[in-house]
Amino acid sequence: MLVEAHLLARRTTAEIAGLTNISASVIDVFEAIFFNCRDFLHANDWITLQAIHNRQRMQNARDAILKSFAYHGGPIALDAVTPYVLGIKDPFEQVSDLTTPAGRREQSIRLAVAAMLLPQGPENDMKLQKLMLLLREPERKAPVSTAPTSFKTRSPSFSLPTPSFDANQGANADDRTPVPATDEVAKRQSA
Repeated sequence: MLVEAHLLARRTTAEIAGLTNISASVIDVFEAIFFNCRDFLHANDWITLQAIHNRQRMQNARDAILKSFAYHGGPIALDAVTPYVLGIKDPFEQVSDLTTPAGRREQSIRLAVAAMLLPQGPENDMKLQKLMLLLREPERKAPVSTAPTSFKTRSPSFSLPTPSFDANQGANADDRTPVPATDEVAKRQSA
């Protein structure tokens, strides 16, 4: 399971060998015979159906969870979630300090793995939705930022010409047609 996850995370054979203590030749043979996915990593649907959620190959839900994090999150996500998915760390255990960036990061990882470990179904989906709303509550209560400055303020060198009417084009206001404002027209109008 771990070698397959590393392959989906786009790690090289040498990297996988160093992390798993399995020889590079064994990894290459395993990949060629049992888990030939490197040539298809660009095919998201195929990878999802054949490599991650293949019911014939999947050992358990944790297998699919680890592979999913590996494929969609790469080596960084795989390294972060592996201790929780493999049971080395408990994803439901309380993090000691949420005031530090490291504590908040650890909490996010734990919650992501815990959410994936929940059985799928309408009841748990509703609970996850409520949890998501609770997590978003501080963002919703945050003060709203001010509106962006106008385009003219941000780009003072650019201005659109203002249409004006030439007074010499006729006495009837309905006959006047807009003409672009130029310096000469503006001088005539002000005089």
